[in-house]
This record gives sequence, C-alpha cells and structure tokens, in this order.
Amino acid sequence: VLKDEISFTSTINHHLPSDIRLLRMHISSANSNTIPSSFDARTCCEARRYRYLIPAIALFRRGDERNEPTTESVMDVRKRLKKVLLQWGGTHSFHNFTNWKQPSAAPAPVATHDQRQNHQQKQQILNEDDGNAKEPTSHFRHILRCHVEDVIQHNHQDFLVISVKGQSFLYHQIRKMMGATIGVMNDTLPPDFIARALKKEQHKEDESDDNTTTTTIMDVPLAPAEGLVLVECIYSKYCSKHKMEPVGVGTKLLSHGSSSSNAIALCSDWKTAAAKLLKDTQYFHEEVYEQICRDQALKFSLL
Repeated sequence: VLKDEISFTSTINHHLPSDIRLLRMHISSANSNTIPSSFDARTCCEARRYRYLIPAIALFRRGDERNEPTTESVMDVRKRLKKVLLQWGGTHSFHNFTNWKQPSAAPAPVATHDQRQNHQQKQQILNEDDGNAKEPTSHFRHILRCHVEDVIQHNHQDFLVISVKGQSFLYHQIRKMMGATIGVMNDTLPPDFIARALKKEQHKEDESDDNTTTTTIMDVPLAPAEGLVLVECIYSKYCSKHKMEPVGVGTKLLSHGSSSSNAIALCSDWKTAAAKLLKDTQYFHEEVYEQICRDQALKFSLL
C-alpha cells in the first residue's frame, strides 16, 4: 500500500474512467485515532443530498414548449416549480415511489420458504439506506428540503437544478419524485397527483372496527437516471459526538490528546485542504454536469 496519499490517489485515478474521480483520501494507520473504529459510512449517515438536472423545456405546459424559451418563461417555470416541490417536504409514505409496492388491504397468505426469502431480498432493496426500518413503516421517509437550487445553461439550453435532501431514500424514490414533478409541471399529470400518490387513507369498515389504513397504488413515471447525482452524505451528529469538526465536504478529528495549539494547527491545515477539495469538487461537478446536460437533453428529446 502506498503511504503517500497523493501518489495513491493518482494511482487509483489512473485506473478509473474519466467520469469517476477520487479527489482526496485519508489513509488511517491501525493505531491512529483520527477515524473511530465504530464508523460506518452508511449507518452513521444522518442525511443525504442529491441533485437532479431537468431541461427547462420539459417543464413547460403543453403547447408552451413549442415557443422558444426566454429568460422570462424560464423564470416563470422556476416559480411554478418552487410551489410544486414544496409538497415533498416532511414525512410521507412513498409507497408509490419505489419499484415494489405492498398494498395493505388484504392479509397475506402463508408464505413458502422461497417466498419469504424473496420478500427479504425485496426489503433489502426497499430499505437500501435504512437497514433498520420495520415492515409497517418501511415506505415512510422524511424529506428535509426539496428546492430549485440553480438554473444553468448548456449549449444555449436552460437546465433547472433541483436539490433533494432527506434522511434516507427508497430504491428509485428520487427518480419517481422527479417523474411526478415533471408530469405535474407539463400537465401530463393532474395538479393533485403528488398529494394523492403520497396519501394513506384511514376508514372504518363498520362502527365496531378501529380505523383501517389502506394504501392507494398508483403508477408514477420514472425520470431518466442520467440527471441524478449524489452530492453529499452528512455526518454532523456523528462528528459532534466524536469531537470531529465538519469542514466543507470533509471532517478532521481533533484528538483528545492534542494540545490546544496542535488542535488549532490541525484544524487550520484541514481547512486549507478542505478549501482545495471543495474547489476540485466544484470543477469536477462542472465537467460531469456537461455530460449530464448532453445526456438529459437527448433523453427528453426522445420522450
């Protein structure tokens, strides 16, 4: 194993395709206390943030897309989109926003061994970011924020950048969220489609029964995968618990044994490194977004 982080990074990048880059890494020795042994990148993550890029023309109302987009029309789309995206915030049942849906109307028959095994495999996919979720609430997810982050241009075409931040996500959840958003925006889906797709209804079959929750199964369009990017995984609570200071897109542990002057020096050095990492990340994102815009423009032109 190469000890020099720069050489190791260069060696790995040499064997990676051009659209996958390792920007920085930290090699921790066995006796190092910089990274606690309890750290698990998936289970310790408290939130994830994704971006999805959509050609502005795909969000125009039916008939309007025939007109040449202008600055004013794109800004109007952005205003309408902002209102639609507000519906995603909070805790909802995303049973219609994953590939596997389980209606709760009828009791399940006794399962065979193969059926139970298949069910467990589906649950693993369904809870890809939340291995501890229980069956009755497995479709519930909490969206911290969903908003329009920016409008960018590629080859004289406008693209809206949507940011989605949540605690965890189901398989295909974000792509189906974007598919529903696009459909509502361009009038191929009714205005109340998102609200109905997220809804679980409670009713009484007779006066003696408790409330029964039923799940409405709806087909939700799946947006192209090319526009989806994982931006960051957030570990603020873990960092706070283990006396790590989040800086930019990285963290540095301030050792319990460090003097205050050493801790300040460590923090200062890490901030410099984090600033460079942030700059390199932004540069790489711009390169990747160029390709995403090309792919998305082609995908949506064929839809």
